[in-house]
Amino acid sequence: MSRRNQRLASRHDPRSLPGLYEGTILSGGTEPGVCGLVGDIQAQNGSSVRTVGYTPAALPENVQLDTRYTEHRRTPGHSFSPLELLQYWADLLASGVPRSEIRLLCLGGGPISAAECQMALAFGVHVGLVEHGEGTEVDRCLAEPPWTGHHGLKRLPADAAKIRAFLGLA
Repeated sequence: MSRRNQRLASRHDPRSLPGLYEGTILSGGTEPGVCGLVGDIQAQNGSSVRTVGYTPAALPENVQLDTRYTEHRRTPGHSFSPLELLQYWADLLASGVPRSEIRLLCLGGGPISAAECQMALAFGVHVGLVEHGEGTEVDRCLAEPPWTGHHGLKRLPADAAKIRAFLGLA
């Protein structure tokens, strides 16, 4: 686990998921940050978890794929963009998984993460926004209408039990 992922894990302990979660996790498929935490979860859970990373065909020079993911799906993009979000939503909706069973867990982020949260809310999917400090792009975007007070948006403390409950694992 990288030093950055160790810091994230100490705040948002992904080790709370082993043995409690069986299913599919979609993420960015790279090594750093939250995407790397998903790789950690895959490594700790083996075949009970399926991780799918969505990345552009051309990764930025300083970004590495996380090879622990079960699968990587590439978009034709040349850098990270909302194109990866559109592709995973197309895949999710085509899979027939009921939206009531989908949860989006957000740990801060920038404009792409904000678009991801807004898209999920627009599709009727519950979004858990984990407290990750103030002033992120996600906080700014979701503090504006029509997202303010949206029934599908839940702000969560950085607490493993609360996150498990949001994900339906409690």
